[in-house]
Amino acid sequence: MKKILILFSFASAAALMASGCDTREASPKGEEAFETVNVHFRAVNPLTKVAFVESGDSETPYSSIWESTDAIGISVNALDVVTSSSITLQSEGAGAEFDATLADDGSGSYTLWAVSPACQITKTEIQNSNRIMVKIPDTQTPSATSPDPLSVVIAGTQSVTSLSENIDVEFSHYGAYLHFVLKGLSEGESVSSVAVESNAKLAGTGYVEFAKTVSLKASAAKKALTINPVDVAANSDGEADVWAGVFRGDALNTLSVTVTTDKKTYDTVSLDLSSASYKLTAGQSAKINVDLSSSEGGEEETEDGEGKYTADLENDWSAATSGATYTFGDGYASIVTAASGAKFRGDVKYTGSEGVVLHAGNYPYLAIRMTLEGDSRNVTIDGKSSDGSSYKGALGGGSNKKKYAETLSDDSVVWVYDLSSQKWGSTSVLPTTEAVTFTTFQIKYADIVADSAPTWKLYDVQTFATLDAVNSAYGTSFSE
Repeated sequence: MKKILILFSFASAAALMASGCDTREASPKGEEAFETVNVHFRAVNPLTKVAFVESGDSETPYSSIWESTDAIGISVNALDVVTSSSITLQSEGAGAEFDATLADDGSGSYTLWAVSPACQITKTEIQNSNRIMVKIPDTQTPSATSPDPLSVVIAGTQSVTSLSENIDVEFSHYGAYLHFVLKGLSEGESVSSVAVESNAKLAGTGYVEFAKTVSLKASAAKKALTINPVDVAANSDGEADVWAGVFRGDALNTLSVTVTTDKKTYDTVSLDLSSASYKLTAGQSAKINVDLSSSEGGEEETEDGEGKYTADLENDWSAATSGATYTFGDGYASIVTAASGAKFRGDVKYTGSEGVVLHAGNYPYLAIRMTLEGDSRNVTIDGKSSDGSSYKGALGGGSNKKKYAETLSDDSVVWVYDLSSQKWGSTSVLPTTEAVTFTTFQIKYADIVADSAPTWKLYDVQTFATLDAVNSAYGTSFSE
């Protein structure tokens, strides 16, 4: 067997979604006598990565760029899927070339399969001879103009007689898309989350099937979806665009949509789409209007937001452990931990000037969304009120004292604390009749058991009025 070095070249003028996957070393089966060849794997139709069609409208291109963390999964002759190990960006990210090491079975007849994003491939083994297993996340973070990159499934295939240079492969979209237009908002009102339930299979586990025709099919899929948009706010017409990537195939007959903004949670809007003949079609988006103008919803927060805390992780937080680093990008903070004896540690702290204001009566639930790294670790919420003594120490009295916990589809976790019942150290529970300002507030992420310094991610620190509001924000299923 030969070891093949493939150079994938996407020559499109504008590539749709950067996959946001981390590259990693390839590990193909069958490494005997090694020979290296360079091959250009090119997308022959530049629109296949950039365009999809809204139902009933003309074709509309949506473009973004490849990023340095993108990766694709490749299989030759149904051997195990290998992930590209490096990427070279072209034209400021409009195109990209990928390196990968593949095994040549010596047959002289080669069928190449490629799938993006590679990090959503759930198994490297080819299933049923022709299936690459993938996952569409049921919690998504789209931008104002396009779906979450991890929900955009594209694939291409080509058959050749030799692994020569300049192999052209046409990539296409194999998932479908939902384009929600939220109406009746106030200008500048920021969309925090959109919880969707449907008759159709939307997200979860499925597979790209490389048979006579290529298709994406759901297997263990869910009919619910939580969308947490990044920097999406209503325009001057009171409208906001929210996108989602979903499985293709089902007719979309019913939807219930619950929208939460920085102002309030709106009443659920139920939509009967059966007469509109919506179809979740590969490479197309269904444009769905959601009118919130008649929804009363919950009471709006006070203008100064007293008691409602939402962390500004980009500007108001930093590393609190010597040697650890804190960076913010793509909507979350990445904390590279530092050695602490035989273990690792990566604390973070609030560094803003106004303090963390908590109100256990109005917003009793403190939620933390993060990743849990290492074989084990201790996570502690620690604080001190502005008077220095009334409320201080570990929330709940120690490490890992969350009251509720749930793991999301992307393997991040949501931990929830009850400010109305859990003490701070050996002091007291917060009052329910007034807000308390904490000038010290930190998350201690310590005693990490790992072979090397892990990086953990912090997505959110936020308080909520009810567990239902927590569930709407994260797609969890907490109850009293």
